[in-house]
Amino acid sequence: MMIGLKVDNGGFDVLVGDSRIGPCWTLEADDVGFLDQVTARYSYLTRSRADDAALAGVGRKLFDGAEYEFSVLMERTPAPLVFEVQCPRTPTESAWAVLRAPWAHWRTVLWPQFGSWVAP
Repeated sequence: MMIGLKVDNGGFDVLVGDSRIGPCWTLEADDVGFLDQVTARYSYLTRSRADDAALAGVGRKLFDGAEYEFSVLMERTPAPLVFEVQCPRTPTESAWAVLRAPWAHWRTVLWPQFGSWVAP
């Protein structure tokens, strides 16, 4: 089952399959700056071959405040899960910030809660 984000010009929706879950999240300039900072930190850590704990810290920062929502989403979604980010053919600056963010590291943030649900 696919879960993920669908980005448009002003924000993004959280999807399960083809269904939108919850309200559209708007992306303000501060949000774009935050995503850019998290992405820069993640890039630095991967280039310096940081350990998993450091990378998980970046993942926690990315999901700060949204862990509960993603936990509920994962509990309600049958395995196997595929996380996908969709965007317009010509992404805006805010869409690029979402696309570049280290979403792939969500599994290390949620791994302790879901055991074998999420492959490392």
